[in-house]
Amino acid sequence: MPDLLAAAEVKRYLGVEHSDDDTLIGEVIAQVNAAVEAYTGKAFATQTDRIDYVNGGGECLILLSPISAIGSVKDHFNADELIAGTDYEFDPKAGLVYFKPDALAASLGELGGKWGAGRRRWKVTYTCGYGSYPADVKAAALTWIADIYAHRDAASSERLGDQSVTRDAIPERVKQMLAPYRVTAL
Repeated sequence: MPDLLAAAEVKRYLGVEHSDDDTLIGEVIAQVNAAVEAYTGKAFATQTDRIDYVNGGGECLILLSPISAIGSVKDHFNADELIAGTDYEFDPKAGLVYFKPDALAASLGELGGKWGAGRRRWKVTYTCGYGSYPADVKAAALTWIADIYAHRDAASSERLGDQSVTRDAIPERVKQMLAPYRVTAL
């Protein structure tokens, strides 16, 4: 999966002209890229043949969005038994996969009208992503990377009186910048 930002962009933004921190900057870019996807529930770069193991037990499976195609849905608990493509449909914008109404009726006995329960039960191969990163998402990532880089030698959390700062958490200003892209839980 391509990173949200290139190392050269980040170094320019940070004003870093040396190569001493190239490894650190690369690690922070990867960390922030993954965290932005996890926080928003969105895939920004196109990802082909992405495989996710999704929890069951609900009315839908939740994937990164937007979804452009689903290659397969398999029941990982039952020797990767393939679920027929005719038995489910998906909402590409929301990243949700549902049983089709007639397939749902047929499955009521075994699955109780829902995707069978189980942590990481459903193995889904799919294609998702916008194809490019919106400028405001890049700005949010740069802001977060700059915060991490500026405090790279500090403790992960500090307490001063009744105030506390945790460096591992997403900064509030970054959350605000990513809010329009965030998929809210059902």
